[in-house]
Amino acid sequence: MPTEAEVEQHPDAIAARALLEERLKRLTSAQRSAFHEAVRRCYASKPADPET
Repeated sequence: MPTEAEVEQHPDAIAARALLEERLKRLTSAQRSAFHEAVRRCYASKPADPET
């Protein structure tokens, strides 16, 4: 399995990061904050219970 550092160097990852950064530049400060908060919540939340 590749490391995170190796995955970051993949051409698709580089292109996706550039696209994301370019789109984030178009947002207002409040929109960027909301985006970052939403991402934080996604990664900070526990996985859904597959039994429910």
